[in-house]
Amino acid sequence: MSVVRRVFATLLCAVAFFGITGCGHESAKADSATLPSPAPGAAISGTSGEITLSPAAVQAGNIQTEAIRPESITSDIQATGQVAPNEDRTWRVGAHVSGRIGSVEVNLGDHVVKDEIVLRLHSHEIHDTRAAYLVARSALRQAQERSDYAQRVRDRAHRLLALQAISKEQADQAETEWDSSRAAVDAAAAQMDSERTHLVEVLEVPIGKSGIPEDVDTVPVRAPAAGVVIERKATVGSVATAGEALMAITDPSLLWVIANVNEADLSSLRPGQSVNVQVRAWPGRNFHGRIEKLGEQLDPVTRTLEVRVAVPNEQGLLKPEMFATVDILRQAIPEAITIPRAAIQDVEGKSSVFLETAASHYRPQPVVTGQSVGERIQVVSGLKPGDRVVVQGSFGLRSELLNRSKGGE
Repeated sequence: MSVVRRVFATLLCAVAFFGITGCGHESAKADSATLPSPAPGAAISGTSGEITLSPAAVQAGNIQTEAIRPESITSDIQATGQVAPNEDRTWRVGAHVSGRIGSVEVNLGDHVVKDEIVLRLHSHEIHDTRAAYLVARSALRQAQERSDYAQRVRDRAHRLLALQAISKEQADQAETEWDSSRAAVDAAAAQMDSERTHLVEVLEVPIGKSGIPEDVDTVPVRAPAAGVVIERKATVGSVATAGEALMAITDPSLLWVIANVNEADLSSLRPGQSVNVQVRAWPGRNFHGRIEKLGEQLDPVTRTLEVRVAVPNEQGLLKPEMFATVDILRQAIPEAITIPRAAIQDVEGKSSVFLETAASHYRPQPVVTGQSVGERIQVVSGLKPGDRVVVQGSFGLRSELLNRSKGGE
């Protein structure tokens, strides 16, 4: 019985031994398939060393390279903004006399033409100016009559002086009085012309053929230029004072877009630069404009600068107060080096790419980047024409580099 027990125990040990050995063999095979061993002589530590992979590993990692070829690039500066009236083409319509508003002829959003009547005022100034004009007209008539009489006296004095019937002093006195009467006529005429101009051109009260002003009791206020009414403060029955702004009219054919540009982009801005503007109301449509003026002071909170962009708006699609997205076109950079963004990896805190130094040999290379150009980015330094850069699979190379560095340690 003891012999049977010994044989059974021996068989159990043999089964256990071969089972353990087989499991270990399968595990080793799985690890070998997942983590290929480095080729002999490959660097295993240090970011300046090379990584050497087998052709199979290159294919499995889908590693692709691209040769550096300089090209001309243009990139955009993106900013947010708001459509605003063009202040150089916006007019504040004010009352040029004090009075009560009798009627308002236009509403917000109405299109007006130059010299169109937008409102009328009842003003005492019409009556005061009409009276002053009539007084000046009468004074001119009297001054002219006195001058005519003084001229007759002067002419008679010259005849009598020729006959030696009066003294030279008497003739000179008549001449002086005639000169004074002519000066009085000129002064009266100037006063009447002043009252007439104010009455006709400012208050728009016509004067008939008889010289008497027509009986008008309202003063029209006209649009100084063609445009759209964007502000209206006038209401019928309210009293307006001279110089008070009652309306605002703007020409919508050329608007402003006030963009807020980040401080970091200011060195790339200049007046005259081309700009594309997009608004939510017209998705996918670009409105082309140009930078007209750069602001003088940064916003202390947002650290942005206001940039004024002039945008033609002949079709009237843009409206003041619309929010806008602004793309400012930078000046083209000739012979620039660009790579896909995905090619850049962080290696020891530095932006780096992987250069293909030979077939299946890759070395990390620190780079300094510049402007963004769509899905690509400019490389200012670190690469030269002809270099082959890994543009796909660089993340796997970075992981391999980190794994081998840890293994070396």
